[in-house]
Amino acid sequence: MNLFLSDTQKLLNDMIESGLEDLIKMRYRPDPWPATLGHYLDVLIAYAQGDESTIESLNAQLKAVGPKSRVLEILTQLRGDIIRRQISRALCETAMEVVQMDNCTEDGCDWSGELLIVVAFALETRGDELDACQCYQRAELALLQSGAKKKALRARHNAICVQSHADPERRILEPYREVYQQARRLKEYSLAGQSALNLCWEFILLKAYGAALTLLNRALGLLSRKSGSRDHDLALLQRSLVLGLSGRAKEAYLAAEAAAHNESVEVRSVFKLLRSLEEKNWKLDSPDLELLPIPKYWRQNLELLMRDSRAPLSPNENRVIYLLCFRARKFNELSLALYGNRMRPEVTKPRLEQLLSGLRKKRPDLIEYREGKYRLHQQTLG
Repeated sequence: MNLFLSDTQKLLNDMIESGLEDLIKMRYRPDPWPATLGHYLDVLIAYAQGDESTIESLNAQLKAVGPKSRVLEILTQLRGDIIRRQISRALCETAMEVVQMDNCTEDGCDWSGELLIVVAFALETRGDELDACQCYQRAELALLQSGAKKKALRARHNAICVQSHADPERRILEPYREVYQQARRLKEYSLAGQSALNLCWEFILLKAYGAALTLLNRALGLLSRKSGSRDHDLALLQRSLVLGLSGRAKEAYLAAEAAAHNESVEVRSVFKLLRSLEEKNWKLDSPDLELLPIPKYWRQNLELLMRDSRAPLSPNENRVIYLLCFRARKFNELSLALYGNRMRPEVTKPRLEQLLSGLRKKRPDLIEYREGKYRLHQQTLG
């Protein structure tokens, strides 16, 4: 990372790593804004609000009166196109040419990381997953170089998500866990919540519903500042799904009801899908999911669950998975966490041995024993 960042670079980093509330507060800073940063602040606020018309006005203003900046023109156009879901492949390629030619410096700022991550998201929205993943990986390096550590971690998280969507049958616990823990250390709680939700899906697909529910509750706490947002309410619906599949129908109904008033098309579609599953006593025999406007990862994961005839894991098996989720543990640590110290070791030892043996038979390659400790297998992405 570059240790000698200009004041304008620090200001740009603050902007691209901030949420809507903080962006609005930035408008009232006492010092004057450099022209490019002031324009992009307005773009980011409009984008966060989903305000397509304001971005169009800002784009027209930029072309008419300046400041003349090719990078800013591309970023403004791309963010507007993403809202409209009408993204030009040619514009993405033009943006990549600008990065390749090293023409991303404006007002003492290196914009290459921001340009790359926006292009990556545009490509992902288009369905160009391979190119999007490569672009996210390049964005991570560029953002780290310019000192935007939080945004770099988000780029890494997005790259993992894209790879997961491209190969949905591959379980990737470790990468999501690493992002979750780093996001907590950086106090990037929204990203920590999103990575926890992805880790929850990994548990759901293992049919470790108890572990998934525990982590979901933690994720919802991390996303509490975004209450009522698309991400928060999809998390509520994910919780409803887990409760329903666990046989807790009344709680599942209440969890879904909390998201009933969200106007997002995707949230509404998932809500209706869960209501139909509820009417079928949570039997996963839904009609063709391709016809429903639900998020791609929901569709992929539900299709995997429909094809999975394995029985859900037991409460103690869930506890083992959750205990190993964030760190490796010795046999005695697991025994103490599961059974306490009220029973003699000669009683708990065979119980835990049998529990671990059964779990490894049910879910091969999930748990490994290495360096004197049990841990979840470190499955990583290539």
